Amino acid sequence: MFGEEEPYEPVHLIPARTMTVQEIFAHGDVGLLVPHRHRQYVWEDRQVSHFVGDICRCVVRLVHDRSATHCFGSMTLMRGFSPDHTVKHLNPYCTPPRLYTVVDGQQRLATLALIASRLYWRLHELRPITNDDECSTLRDVFDQQMDALLNICSFGMRSGFPSRRPILIHGRFDSWHEQDMSSGVYQSAVSNYLGRFLHTLMTDAMKPPVDSSSFLASHVAIIDRWLNVITTTDDSGGESYVTTWTIRSGLSYLDRQLFIHPAIIAAVAGPIGNRDSISARLRTFVLLWAFAHTLLRRCCFVVITPITERAMESIFEVRKRELAQEDAG
Repeated sequence: MFGEEEPYEPVHLIPARTMTVQEIFAHGDVGLLVPHRHRQYVWEDRQVSHFVGDICRCVVRLVHDRSATHCFGSMTLMRGFSPDHTVKHLNPYCTPPRLYTVVDGQQRLATLALIASRLYWRLHELRPITNDDECSTLRDVFDQQMDALLNICSFGMRSGFPSRRPILIHGRFDSWHEQDMSSGVYQSAVSNYLGRFLHTLMTDAMKPPVDSSSFLASHVAIIDRWLNVITTTDDSGGESYVTTWTIRSGLSYLDRQLFIHPAIIAAVAGPIGNRDSISARLRTFVLLWAFAHTLLRRCCFVVITPITERAMESIFEVRKRELAQEDAG
């Protein structure tokens, strides 16, 4: 009826593997290019809230089930440039060491980058406690988590300044730039926000700016509210998350060295006290650490990596039909 069709790409040419978030972004050299034909970031507030909530629920499950994980679903990445030639020209001096075209998974990857940036900043604000002699040996723990989170929302350049760029750009609007420090360099909402976030880090500003008129303002606010729930759970008795005591008693197997640290033991066992005290900030760190650890090491994607353009075009067409059906519904 439809004429003779060419055979589908053999399954063995579209490999897939399950990888944790930390494994995917381990080297900090990955840049993600959204093809011109794809829509921009369009997730609604409820989807962002559910995404963050899934991570929190995984933390809770880990208390009772040491094998607990959470899969965000699949994403499809094609190594190198998209066959879609309408993407903006990429400056070879600013192209990431490893470039992937995002065939499917943009919404989840963008949300993940937003979460990582907000979580990074919370740890960044707490890190000065490691200047205290009793907490100085925790510096490596902070830095390891912060570096891993930074790799989710940016990639490092081999040379030049600034040293990092937003991990995600949309080919219809953006390219990575040599001079990245001024506002308005990126036109797509997520890339613009991440560019401003990185600019804030590099200029030692007090807080990453969020444009109240931006489409992302409510999304960032939702992520911040979830992080507030996490950091105040000791006050609420652990209704939506786990308390520091539960983390130390039920999740210490995740990092035994951390939970035998004298300062951590004293902070968890002692009274909550003044919120600005080192003890209170260590408790906040423990709460955020459990969330970050779960996100990095217990949350995963099924990563599909087609190795031919034909395979990717087939997936593009399927995805195009799915999006059309979603829009029609």
